[in-house]
Amino acid sequence: MKYRSLFLAGMLIPGSTRVLAQKPVLDTTAINNWRLVEEGGILSPDGKYAGYADSKLYGAEYSADRVYFIKSTYGSWEKRIAGVEKAQFTADSREAAYIQGDTLHIITLGSNEDKAIPGVSAYQLFKKGNDEGLLCYFKADRKVVIRGEDRRETAYSDVDGWLLSSDGTTLLIRSNHDKEGQIVSRVNIGTGESQTIWEGSPVKDWVMSESGGQIAFSTKDQVGLNHIFVCRAGQDKAADIANDHSEGIDRGLTIGKLLNFSKDGSRLFFNLVEELPKPDPNKISVDVWSYFDPKIQAEQLQDNAWRHTWDYLSLIRLDRNPTVVRLQQKGEKMDKVSADGNYVVLDETQGDMDSRWSRASQFRYEIVDTRNGKRSVIGKYRFLGFSARGRFLQLYDRSTGDYFVYELATGVLHPLTANVPVSPALANDDAASIGHRASLGISGWLSGDEAVLVNDYYDLWELDPTGRKAPINLTSFQGAKTKTTFYNSQPYRREPVSGDTMILSAFNHDTKENGFYRVVLHRQQVPQKISMGPYAYFAPSTIIEGLQPFVKASKASVYMVKRQSSSEASNYFVTTDFKAFHPVSDDYPEKSFNWMRTKLLLFKTVAGRKEQGVLYMPENFDPGRQYPLIVYYYEVKSDYLNGYHRPTDNHGDLNIPWFTSHGYLVFTPDFHYKLGSAGESVLQTVEGALKLLKSFPYVDGKHMGLQGHSFGGFETNFLVTHTHEFAAAVSSAGPSDWVSAMVAIDFFGTCTPDFVQYSQGRMGTTLWENPDYYIRNSPVFYADKATTPILLVANKRDRNVSFTQGLEFFTALRRLGKKAWMLQYDREDHGEFHKPEQIDCLVRSTQFFDHYLKGAPAPKWMVEGIPATMKQVDNGLELEPAGVEPGPGLLTPEAQKAVDALKNRKPITLIFN
Repeated sequence: MKYRSLFLAGMLIPGSTRVLAQKPVLDTTAINNWRLVEEGGILSPDGKYAGYADSKLYGAEYSADRVYFIKSTYGSWEKRIAGVEKAQFTADSREAAYIQGDTLHIITLGSNEDKAIPGVSAYQLFKKGNDEGLLCYFKADRKVVIRGEDRRETAYSDVDGWLLSSDGTTLLIRSNHDKEGQIVSRVNIGTGESQTIWEGSPVKDWVMSESGGQIAFSTKDQVGLNHIFVCRAGQDKAADIANDHSEGIDRGLTIGKLLNFSKDGSRLFFNLVEELPKPDPNKISVDVWSYFDPKIQAEQLQDNAWRHTWDYLSLIRLDRNPTVVRLQQKGEKMDKVSADGNYVVLDETQGDMDSRWSRASQFRYEIVDTRNGKRSVIGKYRFLGFSARGRFLQLYDRSTGDYFVYELATGVLHPLTANVPVSPALANDDAASIGHRASLGISGWLSGDEAVLVNDYYDLWELDPTGRKAPINLTSFQGAKTKTTFYNSQPYRREPVSGDTMILSAFNHDTKENGFYRVVLHRQQVPQKISMGPYAYFAPSTIIEGLQPFVKASKASVYMVKRQSSSEASNYFVTTDFKAFHPVSDDYPEKSFNWMRTKLLLFKTVAGRKEQGVLYMPENFDPGRQYPLIVYYYEVKSDYLNGYHRPTDNHGDLNIPWFTSHGYLVFTPDFHYKLGSAGESVLQTVEGALKLLKSFPYVDGKHMGLQGHSFGGFETNFLVTHTHEFAAAVSSAGPSDWVSAMVAIDFFGTCTPDFVQYSQGRMGTTLWENPDYYIRNSPVFYADKATTPILLVANKRDRNVSFTQGLEFFTALRRLGKKAWMLQYDREDHGEFHKPEQIDCLVRSTQFFDHYLKGAPAPKWMVEGIPATMKQVDNGLELEPAGVEPGPGLLTPEAQKAVDALKNRKPITLIFN
């Protein structure tokens, strides 16, 4: 038996000896225990206290061992609590409430006073006059206790369910008085008076109007009919207003879930339910694919795989004799209901994703006025939602990138952005070259929907949605002039912007600094700078993903922001002026490890275009030694210069802090593309970047690697078939064959030729119009040119890039005798999102790079492989003795000679008759 090292490079064994400056390198134990501050922080109304949680984090999931903090924002007082989901501050900012286990705690802020109320399974704070009330539900005791404004408590017994109106005036109580029936009581919180409004069969579900003036619930009688009952203010008993056989309910439909009342209380919304036919096992099981199906069979089957019923939005008019009106018909999808319940938008688009390319499947929406049943149709444009106050629909024309608004009261369609000029700085942007004005976007509304805020990528505009007033460039074109993106950073951007001034987020694309500016609404001006720095606070997701708007105290000018940098994890700070930021949280796990430092580099592509990139170096970087380099990319990455890279986020992407900690350099160049030549654009950019990088004495030009995920995986596949500069490459979930991708389906049965033609594929044409575009950008056609060992990751359940894309490339490389491996994780899709798989993929990619870029011993899985019989038995991670290399492929010497001769073959030439 051959000897293999059981010491896995130090990265798998906690406590292994490391001699790397004064700080240890990252290991899997550290990553498994990495703690970060969660999103969702809150401020007390007076801004003097904050609440937030931190926990172990891996990928997108927070762990159960979270700790919740309630802290003084400017003082030293704090309380740490385990096992708490979230706390709530009282309206007077004197107390905070939270449930821990089965106990409700009400703590007095700034003190040690803690009133513990055991047995509470749920609670609700509500406005009670000029004070605030508290409702506690004791499920085990079947009891509700309400604390009123005078601090007196009222208890209600025999409670099996409860519902409190949003204004805190009315309480509904459901009691099981026997095995078959229930009692529903209505309680006036102010007087304490209780009234039984229903006694009979069990209540299925119930809803209440905002004021508690109207109550609705559904039941099922002894013969199986569903009924809806409504009790209005002043009525003693609930009235039966509809059942499954009521007029307006088609045969085969039954009453389903109650949803809500309209704001004025005149309509009750609910679902009608249709049971889908059950397959007959005696009939032949066959899928009939048709060329005129707007949605292909595979996607239809996926849609229906979990579905047993269809729901149809309906309403009952209560302002006359109760009348059932079915709003949604078969084939229509319920999109949105306006906040007041006056309008419903139904999506009648056929083909869903196919609408992006098929004229037969263009967008079509029907707007229903629920007050009178009037219907209007909007075609061509994609519906994005209602305006802040619901006066308009927001619409998008995908063919031009322009936005429109539809005025509900008049039925008039208004062009919104047609007269907003796109900055000349974006004239050469490849997205615009496909026909999209991708730089535009709606970022907010002013009070009363009087104006809408629109970005042109750099600058912010205030536009009259009706077009009566001239557009106002609030930032006076300073964004385009200074390459700074200004964006609405108001908290809760779905709410209208109030007041005369607003705080803008600002991101400078040259320096990568982020900060805040101030503008006055309704006029053009040079925005007033408040603060900028080498941090990331908040920016549009198109620039840096995951950054959150600030939180404002409801009764004070105190704001809480999250701030991060490349060397500091994201933590909460409070500010009153956006100049001075006072720390609230203090969670910086990276400080304990050899982390990284960053440097912004400027370089030219082979084609002469100026580009930016970020060089990531170990924290203990020594310019006197040489380091292996990994080039990692995805569209534009330089904007992340001051962003924090969590070492727990490696679901296909390169784990930058992990590799810098382990002695690698990482470079992330920006890519911009020429239509129809995405691969060539990537090659020209990387070759230009290498010219600069190899001039640095600390870059080991003979030991450079590549890694990319998704479209970055395609870029890796293309590079290894067009350059021999790299010693190793990792490609995760990347396309390799645009010919097959154009007509393939993904795991969920969706065919997305638009992705290839109009989106990231950037072909700008169909396969049949310009097949050479597709072939020359497809790495699989150039697999014979590859000399770089490559590790592919492709999962069968991938919902973005078909597994067959990775499989095609692997089998091509295998057939050509190239050094290629592929990992396929059974329960993963477009990347690895479960902790064990993420760790496994990280370890294997590290072993792969360490072998080819550092000369470390190869692991067993690379040298011998893992037979299918040993799946989930032997992971093959142990290292072989030094000098043991992966062997040759399966080709005979003659076949290998023939394959090698292909390297000198002339490029593929297409001949057309």
